[in-house]
Amino acid sequence: MKARFLALALFGSLMLAFGAIAAGCDDTGDGGGDGLTLEEYFQRVDELDNELTEQSDALFAPLEDVQDPDEATDRLREIVPQQGALLQDFRDGLGDLDPPSEVEELHNDVLEAFDELIAGFGDIVGQLDGIESFEDLDALFTDSEFAAADERLTQVCLDAERLAADNEIAVDLNCGEDE
Repeated sequence: MKARFLALALFGSLMLAFGAIAAGCDDTGDGGGDGLTLEEYFQRVDELDNELTEQSDALFAPLEDVQDPDEATDRLREIVPQQGALLQDFRDGLGDLDPPSEVEELHNDVLEAFDELIAGFGDIVGQLDGIESFEDLDALFTDSEFAAADERLTQVCLDAERLAADNEIAVDLNCGEDE
């Protein structure tokens, strides 16, 4: 049971961090030029985030009933690569957006942070066959470049929160910090 909750907590915190970054990037002012307005940008990012959350929840739902750590580890070997594909789709969706000028730099920082995270995720996927326990899987996430990339993504999220606050925009972001 412990393995199930650790896995769900790990991936749940990642998804919340991704959603927070997405929300924070677009909630900071009026857009200009032929790009999206801030409202349109926020709406599209929010749609991407909701889609990612729904897909991730569905992907991890079968783990809710797993009690055996070995079975959880086996299922995670199958799920983790699929989650990587969802993260790539989310990143691609963000990359397709034309952000308002006020958030363009932050938007680019988010894309770079996601690229690093996805690369780290890919490294983990490449090592899945070698894991023998949930602890091995957990170590792949905590003792790898993925952990550094996740930390950078968290920092970009915090930057987004500050930018929103500086512009008197109320956002409820969860930047992957312990609650």
